[in-house]
Amino acid sequence: WKLFTQFQSHETKLTSSEKVDTSITEYNALHAKTSNANKLREYKSLVNAYYDLSTIFYEWGWSSCFHFTTPWKHEGSFMESCRRHEYYLASFLQTNMYEVNNNKNKNNTATTTSGPKRILDVGCGIGGPARNISMFLQCHITGVTLNSYQVARGNYLCALQGLANVVKLLVGDFMELTTLFKDEPKFDGAYAIEATCHEPKFD
Repeated sequence: WKLFTQFQSHETKLTSSEKVDTSITEYNALHAKTSNANKLREYKSLVNAYYDLSTIFYEWGWSSCFHFTTPWKHEGSFMESCRRHEYYLASFLQTNMYEVNNNKNKNNTATTTSGPKRILDVGCGIGGPARNISMFLQCHITGVTLNSYQVARGNYLCALQGLANVVKLLVGDFMELTTLFKDEPKFDGAYAIEATCHEPKFD
């Protein structure tokens, strides 16, 4: 019933079109274009249309963490495997922050760090990994995604889990991060989990 209710209200939150049928048609038309120049110019519309159509099915058929993982024998569930995968990634953020602080020390005296305080999730989906990593590292995470529906859904789930003050999702293009965060402090670290496949060019 929860899935039916969410699906029923989903059409009013589409960002690529007013109707699901129209959104499907537009996505197929964009995907079928043979010109690389057109695809490069319209990648935002393509990504938006795709996630308008797929996000609700990803969440209910997969989880709130839109990525793959390799299950280990002792793990009892898919979500346990996802968290282990995310914590492993997060451990690199913790390690890199420690090394940066140590390298800044000019007097060869011992330094300590509590780890990264402000992290960027590049292509955050509905924020499943951001919420898990935020709790694991005890840090603030800002997530960026092109899709408004994902941002609204993700921020709702953050509030539901009591994490709205530490995890925030924003509508934005990760190809334009300098512009998006030009008036904000630098991030201590950043990660992307299977999101840069949507990048329009790899250079």
